[in-house]
Amino acid sequence: MIHELVAKAAADSEQAEHLEIHLLSSQASDADRQLATALLISCAADPGADLPAALLDVVIELARQEAPAAVQHEISRHTATLLKLTRSPEPDLQVAALQVLGHGTGDPELAARLADLEDETAKIAAARLHPTFLLTITSPVTALVAARELGHAATAESAQQLAAALVRDPDALYELAWRDADLADLLAYLGDHRVAALDVIAAPASPVELRREAARAVRRLYPAGDLSVFIGHMLADDDELVRRDALRTICPSPYLALPFADRIAALLDDTPKNRRLATGGLLLMGDPRWKPYAAQVIRDGMTAKQLIQALEEEQEEPSAELKAAVSERVAELLQAGQRLSRDVQEINGLLRLARRWADSSLVPVLAQALPTADPRWRISVAQALADLGEDDDIAIQALQALAGDDLYFGYLAHHAGADPQFMREALLAADASNVKATLFAAELFGDAFPGIIERLEALRDDPASLKHRVYGASGLFHLRGENPPADLLDQALATLTGRSAQTARWLAEQTGYPRPSRS
Repeated sequence: MIHELVAKAAADSEQAEHLEIHLLSSQASDADRQLATALLISCAADPGADLPAALLDVVIELARQEAPAAVQHEISRHTATLLKLTRSPEPDLQVAALQVLGHGTGDPELAARLADLEDETAKIAAARLHPTFLLTITSPVTALVAARELGHAATAESAQQLAAALVRDPDALYELAWRDADLADLLAYLGDHRVAALDVIAAPASPVELRREAARAVRRLYPAGDLSVFIGHMLADDDELVRRDALRTICPSPYLALPFADRIAALLDDTPKNRRLATGGLLLMGDPRWKPYAAQVIRDGMTAKQLIQALEEEQEEPSAELKAAVSERVAELLQAGQRLSRDVQEINGLLRLARRWADSSLVPVLAQALPTADPRWRISVAQALADLGEDDDIAIQALQALAGDDLYFGYLAHHAGADPQFMREALLAADASNVKATLFAAELFGDAFPGIIERLEALRDDPASLKHRVYGASGLFHLRGENPPADLLDQALATLTGRSAQTARWLAEQTGYPRPSRS
């Protein structure tokens, strides 16, 4: 089986990943791992191999995570082959071979040979084979990465050396990425010494790219008590991205944001993205200093649902500026065509605000957008148009134009003040089996609509749909005061959800029928 898996891995990178997963699982034995190590190294040394470096990468992961003695011995048994691969013209294969050599059994002679090479990867491999060769690594950044991998305790001196090296050459950050590490990893490794390193790395005089990386690292490591002071520094940094990472670190939590409330409030005058983050933080804390900036935040775009909810709960009359901002943003979103899900939430939320505030200035925009509106927000647009365009011919005509597609638009036009005859004719033209038409007819015209009682009775007795039965019973109760059958309420209250369940509960309350208890 192992032979077959390795053969597949040699020709396909996805199969190499599958092999790695298998070898690291409980299904593989130490003998399987030893055999796979030998086969993978041999295949990588084949001049015709398609993915030699990828094969050695599997050995590296195997050695890092499992590393039974048999695997280490197998690596050492192939030392000559691996040394030959370190002279390959392919850089990736050179690096992989050096890394594999470092996971063999401790061989001082091989370690010394690797340490003499002018290659940091070779020196790390040497240090793996014999710790004394850690001192041969000249780059403080690489030395710290190696010490971390080897499990050596961090020191104050190594923290100082790391900080000085990064300030002197911020491009050393790329070296970290190349070695599958980042600044947050090293700061976590430094433990109690990380504050001293950050004092230098995150200082205002440090290169901006280094301060940004420090901000990302603090964001990953926070909350940690000894890093709070750096959040304060980051919030006051000259660089927009550093400030943004600080806001992203603390604003999602009122507990984390509260100590920095004044500094967060000061960033309401920052860039649009930072202002939005600051507003969110203040909202979570219940700090009202966001209110004068609400209109600007809405104009900035991507209005957070927390802000919309807060404005919906406000008891004060909104300012003309705030109403204008909502109108402008709704118009912008509706005219922009295809939107993301977050924009759909924003559109629907802003339309709720416009309806709450009875802002009729939106009627022309909504009427124009309705015919081509995306289905995800078309109903919200129509409902807002009906509310805001009461007795407005523009709104009524826009809604009536779509009544042929869906009677609900005609229903909304009726409530907006349309001539009742329009909806009456539309309902008369609808098929008698149209449930929506029957319910609209009962609500809007009552007993005066021809055949409505018979249609409601047919709904109430529909054996195919419990929902239809509830709606039919509700209509009959409205028009005739006729109580629904007890078994109908039993079934409906026990099984239905959503609107039909609400209707059933209302019927039960009106008729004094007890809701059955659920076991």
